[in-house]
Amino acid sequence: MSRWLIIALTLGLLVAGVVYDRLDIAPELETAPVEARPVIPAIETTDRLSNVWYCPVGSGATGGYATHQLAITNLGDAPATANIDLVTGDGPGPGLQLLVAPLSTEIVDVAALDPAPNLAATVEIVDGLGVVGHTITSLRGVTQGPCLTKTSDSWLFADGVTTRDSTEFIALLNPFPEDVVFDVTFQTTGRTRKPVDLQSAVVSGRSVRVIRVEEFVTRESHVATTIQTVQGQLAVERLQMFDGSLGPRGSTLQLGVAAPAIQWAIPAGRIHEGGDQRLVVFNPTVDLAEVDVEFELDPDVRTTYGLVPIEVTVQPGRFVVLDLLEAVQGYGVPLPLDLGVRVTSANDVPVVAERWHAAPPIDTELIGAGGAESRIVGVSGRGIFGRAALFPNALFQTDAGETEVPEEELEVEPTALPSQATPSAGIASSRGAEVSSTRWVVPWVELDESESTAIVISGPPGTLVEYQLVLAGELLPPVRSTIPGSGIVTLPVSAAVAAAPILVTGTEPVVVEAQVVVEGLRLNVVPAVPFLEQ
Repeated sequence: MSRWLIIALTLGLLVAGVVYDRLDIAPELETAPVEARPVIPAIETTDRLSNVWYCPVGSGATGGYATHQLAITNLGDAPATANIDLVTGDGPGPGLQLLVAPLSTEIVDVAALDPAPNLAATVEIVDGLGVVGHTITSLRGVTQGPCLTKTSDSWLFADGVTTRDSTEFIALLNPFPEDVVFDVTFQTTGRTRKPVDLQSAVVSGRSVRVIRVEEFVTRESHVATTIQTVQGQLAVERLQMFDGSLGPRGSTLQLGVAAPAIQWAIPAGRIHEGGDQRLVVFNPTVDLAEVDVEFELDPDVRTTYGLVPIEVTVQPGRFVVLDLLEAVQGYGVPLPLDLGVRVTSANDVPVVAERWHAAPPIDTELIGAGGAESRIVGVSGRGIFGRAALFPNALFQTDAGETEVPEEELEVEPTALPSQATPSAGIASSRGAEVSSTRWVVPWVELDESESTAIVISGPPGTLVEYQLVLAGELLPPVRSTIPGSGIVTLPVSAAVAAAPILVTGTEPVVVEAQVVVEGLRLNVVPAVPFLEQ
């Protein structure tokens, strides 16, 4: 056989091999990638035998909580078993098993089960369609929210406050037997901080660790937080408290965000004179984010006053603070105004958004932003919560005259400003939602007969929506409405019960929050939990 024939045969075999290889492998290469599910509190299916809920913030993290109650609801048509395991800072705590009847809620006083200073909880619901929320009651007020259904290796908070009237706690729950190692980064205005004590830090197996943020970042009105695990996964939640010495008094629970997203919908919120609202957009990526902030309100109002989306540029690793009250007033829109907010990344760089609401307490004897402590005489900046935080570059009246001074050097005189139109006292925060769904449930929210609680729904105009209270083994008759052209509808809830879960449905995917406004007492925004198809 000639050399050329051998070469030809060899080339033929190589070509055949390449063709065979392509025939075998090409179909696998063309398979579409599977999109990862967002790590959010959600009921993913109706046919699972069990689901687990993680409640990181618990009783006595500071020794100042009055009560911590779990609300465990079975939305199914058969009895469910709830296995509750408490988790302390030193390891596993006591457990409890409950039978939860169909369409019923069991309330568990966690603090009564264990007096441990740091006490989180995990709840496994078996043979039912379960949802878990919790309520923290302290000297700073009442706050409610859902627990988490998944853990993650990263968690983000777009904003937080460490001024001298506030306390920010972040609870890290490790429900697994292996230790978790994590790093924490704090971002303030123009500065990045990586505390040594929070680098390669550890949350022991089946324990909870509480970070008091002001021990690492002091007197900042804006603090974005990134928690990244080096090993393992955590469930993370924040409790922010204000004592009323510099402004509003209250507390708010906030679940962490596991990953930034392209779009956020935040339905609940009222812009009014005398109250304060801010929107913080945090860009945790290494790319510049171009973001559009759009108000959801009546189209006629939008047209009449010329409201257009606010374009915001957020540098990598930084955040931008928008004063929503100032933005609306700039267009001359009459107040008060209920409106939703949508945050969309125009260049597909994902971000995290957080909306804050605050209102100073009502004092019938001496009403005003300054109370008996100080008088603001000039303003050259924006912010929120209290005087130094509300106006970070404010000029304060001192013995030496109108001099710009740091808060800690402030000398005050007992002078009050004229009274303001303040509809409520307290604070609230909301991370909104990065997904929409046709079914939602508010796990547990306070109610009364005065319609102080409302369900706020954001979605396509023309969508038929309804809500039903889940009480005593049944769904109460629905309250129905249609989303108007504004893309948002607010439905007051009136009930002769102290609290209840609320089931919300829509003919098209929507986003749902509950808003509680108790005049002179508190303000709260409670996220709903979506049903997501598996």
